[in-house]
Amino acid sequence: MIKKIGKSMLEKIGKVIFVLKEAEDWIHIREIARKTEIHPQTISNIVNKYLNSFILTQNFNEYGFRIKLVKIKDKNTDLEKLLRYLNIINKIN
Repeated sequence: MIKKIGKSMLEKIGKVIFVLKEAEDWIHIREIARKTEIHPQTISNIVNKYLNSFILTQNFNEYGFRIKLVKIKDKNTDLEKLLRYLNIINKIN
C-alpha cells in the first residue's frame, strides 16, 4: 500500500527518473545514489515501492555480492505520468 507521498519524496523520485532517463543502458543502484546524492537504500526503496511498473531490474547474487541493475522501460516516461499512476494506486488502496 502506498501512503501519501511528501514533497521531499516526490523530489527524490523525480531525480531518480531523471537519472534513469539519462542512462544509456542498465545502471547500478549505487550509481543512481551517487548521481542523485540520495542514500542507496532510499533509492532501492523508491525503485521497489514507486517505480516498479516503470522499470526493468536485474538482480545478481554472486560471490557474496548483491548487485541490482535498473533500466527504465520507456524513455518517454515523465514525472507527470508517474504521479498520475501513483495517485490512481493511492485511490484504489
